[in-house]
Amino acid sequence: MSDHPAPLPAREAARLARAVLALGREIELRHDDDPRIVRLTPTERVIMRFVDEHGDVAPSEIASRLALQRSNVSAALRGLVEKGLVERTGDAADRRAAHVRATPLARENLERLAGVWAGALGRALPRGVDAAALAGILERADASLAAERTAR
Repeated sequence: MSDHPAPLPAREAARLARAVLALGREIELRHDDDPRIVRLTPTERVIMRFVDEHGDVAPSEIASRLALQRSNVSAALRGLVEKGLVERTGDAADRRAAHVRATPLARENLERLAGVWAGALGRALPRGVDAAALAGILERADASLAAERTAR
């Protein structure tokens, strides 16, 4: 699934993984830069990202695709509903089923986050770096790992 012809040496793979995880943590810590940003738990963040990318989605699909326990998804969705970031809708084809989708407040929150992220990364990355290419590489790696996980 990868363009890489051979496995990465363990030391370089570990260094890259640590750097990605550390960068993610530093970015999360910047969320306090804008007091209007709605604070989320780690599980809520993962679910919000999925809902934002996939739109109207069933909680069971969220659990399956993200490899989360259904009870954890249910608890996180309750929190997101309480925070006004997602809304539940009924399924016309199956009255027992529900879907969730992002609210306008969720979109506003994401715009605020994007502004904080742009500022933090703009200060951190070297001048002239191709951020779109770098994002593309990381997105492809993420998609490849997710596909590998779900194929098991």
